[in-house]
Amino acid sequence: MKKISILSVSLLALSIHATAQAQEHRLAFSQAQQVEVFVDQASDNNWCQPELALRFAFDLEQANLSAVENLLPKLGVLFGQQCPAAQKVTWQALNKAKTVQASGTASKQAAWLMTQDQAAVEVAAAPAATVAPAVEPAVVAPAPVTPAAASAVEPVAAVAVAPEGAAAPEAPVAVESTVEVAPAAPAVAEVAAAPETAVVPAAVEPAAQAEPAPAAAPAAVAPATQAAAEVAPVAAAPVAPVAAETPVAAPAETFSVAGWQPKDPSQFLPQHPYLVTLVDQQGCKAFLRKDVDLGQQAYTVTSTGASCENGYLSGKGTIAVMRSDGARIAGFEGFFKHGLPLNSNTQLPLVDMDKEGNAYLMLEKDIANQSYYLVQVDKTWNGYWNIDGSNIYFLTGNKDTFRQAASIQSVVLAPVGAVVKNFDRRTSYRFAAVTDFAEGIVGRKSANWLYEVSVSKPWRGNEWSFNPNNATNHLFRNEAREAQEAQRKAEHEAYLARLEMQKRARQAQIELNSYEEYRDEQRDLSALIASKLKDVSYSKTGYSGYESLLRGGKAGFSQIVHITGQKKDIFTANYPYELSVDVLDAELNIELSKGWYILRGEQKLDLEQQDGQGLPLTVVSPSYAFACEEKGCTDFFTPLNLTRLEYNQPDWTPEQAQQQIADAQEVQE
Repeated sequence: MKKISILSVSLLALSIHATAQAQEHRLAFSQAQQVEVFVDQASDNNWCQPELALRFAFDLEQANLSAVENLLPKLGVLFGQQCPAAQKVTWQALNKAKTVQASGTASKQAAWLMTQDQAAVEVAAAPAATVAPAVEPAVVAPAPVTPAAASAVEPVAAVAVAPEGAAAPEAPVAVESTVEVAPAAPAVAEVAAAPETAVVPAAVEPAAQAEPAPAAAPAAVAPATQAAAEVAPVAAAPVAPVAAETPVAAPAETFSVAGWQPKDPSQFLPQHPYLVTLVDQQGCKAFLRKDVDLGQQAYTVTSTGASCENGYLSGKGTIAVMRSDGARIAGFEGFFKHGLPLNSNTQLPLVDMDKEGNAYLMLEKDIANQSYYLVQVDKTWNGYWNIDGSNIYFLTGNKDTFRQAASIQSVVLAPVGAVVKNFDRRTSYRFAAVTDFAEGIVGRKSANWLYEVSVSKPWRGNEWSFNPNNATNHLFRNEAREAQEAQRKAEHEAYLARLEMQKRARQAQIELNSYEEYRDEQRDLSALIASKLKDVSYSKTGYSGYESLLRGGKAGFSQIVHITGQKKDIFTANYPYELSVDVLDAELNIELSKGWYILRGEQKLDLEQQDGQGLPLTVVSPSYAFACEEKGCTDFFTPLNLTRLEYNQPDWTPEQAQQQIADAQEVQE
């Protein structure tokens, strides 16, 4: 009986385990962060509940809490689209060994900001049965990704989210239709009918007040590039230790967008033409505006309160510039970030300063989609830089994100969590997507802008939203302008082509008229030949063309020529008189040799060589040549050849000219 009882208990445990393993919904995955997100105690067809149990299953030795912090607000955007009833989540972070390394909560009221449990237990001593509310998260393996599912995801997707009811429990991934949700700028799948106003919940008060719980020491969970989050304890039982703050495997965090990438402040602040560098009594550097008048006299710089980090003033403090006679000529009281005076403190990294002196902080970055969220910090006339979070730039190379309402909503509302955390008093921000830092953000060239809209929440409400009807889709506007410019260019080119065709038709008519005239004149061949041959005039008295040649000039040449010899590129001829033909630079349609030719071109005299009569040798540079078959080129003087000679078109035909005229008439019609 005992054996039967033990066997029954074992079978019951296996049955419970199999049921628990089946009761999970694969919500999302991120290749960049190497994590899958599951909803425990849920089916694929009925996972949406007011309170969700999320499991972040990392394929890493250490669970990456920075990834959890980044993904929770993005999942909040997804909940707004697919599960509006969701109000709160409890989450667990597991490493590749399926060991729970951290847990916590997030809520819609707190803009889905991550809150981490502070109580820790030994991982090795924590049985899987104590994990709540998830069902054996340390044992349940992530759903396998089949080739069919993998092909459904865009290569650049960081997180793919399955819609409700898309998959059977035994193979949730193989048939799911995915929606991209990137770590910082997700691209959510297109929905059939987007709401007029896109909404995502956000916090009115700090996250610590969202859940009533006893006070606990805060823990910094954000990466170095983001502000440290204030965490609040929750009433749940302690289930896992705080994740170790050690580096985890992740893609390279430095990348470029249109040639720009975040810079170290020590690379651009000391050399910036808008700034003057001050050094205080401890050798620590700070910066003031260049236009601050420090005079010509000696002065000393004294700071108080602020610390010196890496050689630059940091934190809250004052700085005073005192002239040698004791007069205060400049100073500042407030906060310092890498020596730059600010009106408020911030943990966001300072990443650049434009030529006008405006600084930029990095709010978030999307490694998978190679995009940055930047906050502009404006210079003021009071000598400090104003941080208010009112202008947020989304620097990206993914233009297609701004073609569909769902993906636009995702990237526009993605920074809400970071805005609430870093600028908790803000109720609005201006979102602008650009493709180039220098040309778009600094130069404000419209060709580099993609999308612009104002995002806000009511004073007494929690929902952040924007109205697409009040947005400017610069991508569509630029494409429309480019299409109009292309159309105008095509129309102008077509107009020029018509003009050229008409011009060519008029010329073709002139050529046809000449051809008909030659046909009429062919009866008097000798007169026709004489009219087509041209040479220089000669006169013993007065000015002549030959005299111009003697002075180094050039003259036209059109004669019947008899070539008798050749030496390299120089041919010799004995008719109509002794001369040479230089074809070194000539572009002829035929190759010359011994024989009779009609040559047209230019002639000059070589004063250093003489012909048989003791006169300077005539040198002809031909531009047209016709090889005759008969002596004296009597076969050349036909209407067709004469027309070709006159207009320097060796391949001219009357049929071709008639076709050009007909084409022009057809275009006009």
